[in-house]
Amino acid sequence: MSRVLTIRRVTVPSARSEEYQTLVAALATRLALRQQHLWLFRLRGEPGTWIEFVEGASDRHHRAVGPADAEDAALEAALVALAPGSTAAPEIWEEMRLPHT
Repeated sequence: MSRVLTIRRVTVPSARSEEYQTLVAALATRLALRQQHLWLFRLRGEPGTWIEFVEGASDRHHRAVGPADAEDAALEAALVALAPGSTAAPEIWEEMRLPHT
């Protein structure tokens, strides 16, 4: 199976960006226990605009499948509450292995 990467753009009120980053860090720690990686990027010049990248080994081992347990679900719900207008499903990208040349 190929690796899977999801991309989700969110907008968080500037006054709550520290809370958002703390929640993302907690989720990243939990995802790392399951060999998933979460990266967070902020759009330069727009402090409330973020992109979350999450990489997993396969579809079934990825955040997009759903929370692994109640603690993950609570973190995901808190993130959605901080950015209610950004609840669209993340884009799911899959790794394409290049042919050997």
